[in-house]
Amino acid sequence: MVVDSHLHIWRALPHYPGPSPTIISPTQAVPMELLEQYLQEYAVDRAVLVQPIYPGEDNTSVADCAIADPERFAAVCVADPRQPEAPERLAYWVRERGCRGLRLRPRLPGEAEVFGSSAIYPLWEQARSLGIVINILMGPEHLPALAALVERFPEVPVVIDHLRIGNSNPQPPANDKRWARTCQVPLCANLHRAIA
Repeated sequence: MVVDSHLHIWRALPHYPGPSPTIISPTQAVPMELLEQYLQEYAVDRAVLVQPIYPGEDNTSVADCAIADPERFAAVCVADPRQPEAPERLAYWVRERGCRGLRLRPRLPGEAEVFGSSAIYPLWEQARSLGIVINILMGPEHLPALAALVERFPEVPVVIDHLRIGNSNPQPPANDKRWARTCQVPLCANLHRAIA
């Protein structure tokens, strides 16, 4: 069985405010039909649909696509960790809409501010109680906070996503200290790395 652990789909937002944070512009759709073609072409059996960097917290597209075929797809949603109601929003997306994971994005300036603080603990506690994975879009500068979080919440499976974004060289040079530090995240049973 072949599983793609990290795919993005989205509806077009023609008036997206400043699409520069993303590699592919959200002003153009990446529909499920296109994903289905790629999965068939490359003989991929299952996939995880991860909510992309998108304005707000509308996980409808990934949730709807995953729930339409739950044996084949799983959805990873976002809940803004800066908002006090984030744990309740996460519970909604998991219990009511079928999402199976949460994506945190400390690479985004606004979310970076709360990533390592105690303000994010209720969101992690909710993820633990829901039995879901946390997927993290981060850089090496977030390693100390990540190490503390995986130690504090050892029951929560964690995936570091897009570990290689920003470095187009598939083989990191021997003196690439950022890459080396990222690979030295403490080895914990609940921590996994996704290289993309």
